[in-house]
Amino acid sequence: MAAEGVSYAKQFVQDVEFSPEDASRTDLDFLTKVVETVIDAGATTVNIPDTVGYTTPDEFYRIIRHLKKNVPNIGKAVISVHCHNDLGLAVANSLAAVRAGARQVEGTINGIGERAGNVALEEVIMALRTRAGQFGDVTDNINTKEIVRTSRIVARMSGMQVQRSKAIVGENAFAHSSGIHQHGILNSTAGQLITKVGAAAAVILALGLILGGISKAMGRSNQLVSMFCPSVTRVIVVLAVIFIFAGPTITIPALLTALDWIVNAVGSQGKDYLGI
Repeated sequence: MAAEGVSYAKQFVQDVEFSPEDASRTDLDFLTKVVETVIDAGATTVNIPDTVGYTTPDEFYRIIRHLKKNVPNIGKAVISVHCHNDLGLAVANSLAAVRAGARQVEGTINGIGERAGNVALEEVIMALRTRAGQFGDVTDNINTKEIVRTSRIVARMSGMQVQRSKAIVGENAFAHSSGIHQHGILNSTAGQLITKVGAAAAVILALGLILGGISKAMGRSNQLVSMFCPSVTRVIVVLAVIFIFAGPTITIPALLTALDWIVNAVGSQGKDYLGI
């Protein structure tokens, strides 16, 4: 029946993919015979799905290697894999399959899919790019600069939000919380620039708050104090300068935290002056 289905499809399209349900739990000898048969019938892509997310990386590697070595006509078809994430191993299984000889990975953006989801394509792509030497002659034509934007579109359209700690596309994916990581960032050229700009901005804000509080407390106002008093406009200008020089590496929460610390440091006079 499998061969008949492939032969029928071949009448209409050149590239026919055959996908045996639950292949990862199928007897290997039987799977080998089926794959050989459908390739003879005209299949140009043979998909090996881990339908219920049951297999492990070592096991899946052995399955793909077995097919590569024991299907006589395997050179006429591309081996594809389709992994589910029920045990949290979809990415690891897919990468193991690529190492074993698979040359097509089926998955979804953000890993959305039934039950625990499908393999997250963005994670597979970046693993293959980052550790290219581990996977042989694997190539792709993915524009990785569009991954995050695509992820956001999928999340918005599907209503399935990406968890903050998700690899590659999560908001926290490239955040630094460990002290040694922060030390490395701050000692880089960019980090030193950010530190200097941030310190200068903090001094300006603090000086303005102090002078503003003193001015109000004494009931006086002069041009010098007015120049330093951090009106809303001046605060916005200072923050804008920080963003221009420091770029996206400084986050709004971090800036608000710093501003809150400064306001608390100058006491009630500064708070009264700002109306907070």
